[in-house]
Amino acid sequence: MDCRRAQPLLSAYLDDSLSDQRTHAVRDHLTDCADCRADLHALMRTARTLQFGRGLEPSAGFVERTVLAARRESLRRRYEWQQLGLRVALATAMVLMVLLSGMPGAGQKPVEFLQFQGRVIRQAASGVSTTLHNAATDLDDFLGGNKPKPVADEKAGLP
Repeated sequence: MDCRRAQPLLSAYLDDSLSDQRTHAVRDHLTDCADCRADLHALMRTARTLQFGRGLEPSAGFVERTVLAARRESLRRRYEWQQLGLRVALATAMVLMVLLSGMPGAGQKPVEFLQFQGRVIRQAASGVSTTLHNAATDLDDFLGGNKPKPVADEKAGLP
């Protein structure tokens, strides 16, 4: 018997459900083939593991915690893609702004023109950065199970 024929019979061999003739053929092959013996030992370990797990019940709330963890991971990944998309859009907008703004106007020095464009770009980046920071904080609060913090009322002296 060769490996190609022995492999499909290993599980039945382990269960002792083969005919005597096939049992002897598989046993003879196993004495000569280290690969099939290793596969048989792996099947034996799997069978022991499955036997050990019978009768075990998941803890209370296991399914709910698992589903919640999967949803959080999905939300986190979606947020990362959205954040990347916003960064790409911002970079594209900045490049277009610089390209479309043309050359310095009459009486404006090139250095002043570039300084002005730098200020415009920094202001745009600051607004997007603040938006991203707020979204990240909201996501962290959600993933961490935190409730949004109430806004303090300074006039009333409330926290």
